[in-house]
Amino acid sequence: SWDEVESLYRKRADYVKIKSEFEKSLKESAEREKMWRGRCLEAEAAVMQKSKQKVVQHLSNTSSFRDTMHLSLGRKLRRIDESDEIISQSSEQRQLSYTGTSTRSI
Repeated sequence: SWDEVESLYRKRADYVKIKSEFEKSLKESAEREKMWRGRCLEAEAAVMQKSKQKVVQHLSNTSSFRDTMHLSLGRKLRRIDESDEIISQSSEQRQLSYTGTSTRSI
């Protein structure tokens, strides 16, 4: 009967409409997923770059700190050596003045 044929045509049209809406939604979802995946990869790359920069900066600061400490310790050791030398010269002069001898040759 014609009623059955019309009913089947309507059901077919509804099915095609629902299927095309579903495929459109699926396509949009895949595009959004692709966009977000790209954003995530870009963000991850940016985080990795910042992390690498922080590591390099830390290593630079650490080596600068080490270099500064080595220089500072070197200076302190030189001052101690100079102080010891001055103290020993002063001690020698005192000993010579007690014995009445001079370090100068006449």
